[in-house]
Amino acid sequence: MKVLPLILAAVLIVVPRVMAAEGMLPWRFMDRTAASAFDGLRRSGDPFAEPLTLNMDADDRQGREQAEGRSLNFDPTDLFYVVQDLNGDGHHMVFLLPMGPGSSGSTARTAGVVMLRDDAGPWRVACEIEERVVGLGPGPGVFIGGASHGWRPFRTLEGPYGWRRMHGGSGRMECLPVAGPIQGSAVRRGERLVRWRSISPLAASALRAFRNMNHPIADAMAINHEGARIGVDRTSGRPRNFDPAFDLLYATSDLGRRGAEIAFLLFDWPMLRREGEPLPGVVMWWSEPEARWRIACTIADAGDRGAAGGVTLLDTRSEGLRNFRTSAGRYAWVGGPAGPECRAVPP
Repeated sequence: MKVLPLILAAVLIVVPRVMAAEGMLPWRFMDRTAASAFDGLRRSGDPFAEPLTLNMDADDRQGREQAEGRSLNFDPTDLFYVVQDLNGDGHHMVFLLPMGPGSSGSTARTAGVVMLRDDAGPWRVACEIEERVVGLGPGPGVFIGGASHGWRPFRTLEGPYGWRRMHGGSGRMECLPVAGPIQGSAVRRGERLVRWRSISPLAASALRAFRNMNHPIADAMAINHEGARIGVDRTSGRPRNFDPAFDLLYATSDLGRRGAEIAFLLFDWPMLRREGEPLPGVVMWWSEPEARWRIACTIADAGDRGAAGGVTLLDTRSEGLRNFRTSAGRYAWVGGPAGPECRAVPP
């Protein structure tokens, strides 16, 4: 009679430990508001957007390396952004700072824009800004002033900015540089620092490598459906070229093996999506001896962008790496000629 309570007690002790040993790598993606503002910039016709939409790739193969190296077209994986409400009305402004090919600026500084929407209208450029380049990226972020009412001032490492009403009586606001000393990277009293965000550099590197590989999905991504102006929708619907700002979900991990660099890439691209089927993706492995990315396996997942979406790491290992599962199945690791490979396994 005492055996059953002991078994139940053992289950209650063991199961939580197994569950606790599992972990979730949530799907990450570009902030939806930032992506919307970037899309609005490309469609705006503002001169700042022109170099971000021109098709510069000589062979017209989107995202693939040119003779000079990487693709010359601007890639949203090079976009830094900050999303903030600067006037307390619940509507966000978006700071956009393009850093890659097609962006403007020099090695010392780069140019960006502040995007905002008037009521339910389209995104528009409120002003251009400048930011200092530090290493391979921008300064630490946007320094937001602490005004208790009205439109909060802000600054970058290149200087301060304020707000004023536009001429013409529309009541619309614009930002502009204001006189004042450049105050450096220290947060001053009454300010708060909001850091620049971007797609993970590891995921961006893996994606660029994948787009140059001989793979059916990479071949589909390379086709240019939009002509000389890429990323600009001139008909109903959205642009058809693959766009990491909207179509990429990713997660990165070492899967418990020190030194491993692994990127899970999932493609939520309308050109690939099939009704009722999970989204396709790949697991990319950085091969240190060869100094290149390779495909460890293909995967599929529902692509849930909510709190429950992602890659679940299991409490089992193979080849020194944690096995994992997606919504479409379980995967384990096996040895391969170029290093570990992942394979779908029975549940």
